[in-house]
Amino acid sequence: MNTIIINLGMDVHTTNFTLCCYTFYNDTFFAETSVPADYREVLKYMDTIRKAQKLSTGADIHRPTGSSLRTS
Repeated sequence: MNTIIINLGMDVHTTNFTLCCYTFYNDTFFAETSVPADYREVLKYMDTIRKAQKLSTGADIHRPTGSSLRTS
């Protein structure tokens, strides 16, 4: 099984969150977007990334600190 780690970056403000992903696998940033300041929007973003990257539903997307948000 191959492992590709996708790091989730967040710039948090009172009215919105700016989100993007980074992977060491090919050293790229991708999927930068801004969403309303609501955790449910972050979960939707993560689901979109999982689908776009063809990851399993329970796959973790890690924040740079090494901890993760898990939705399953």
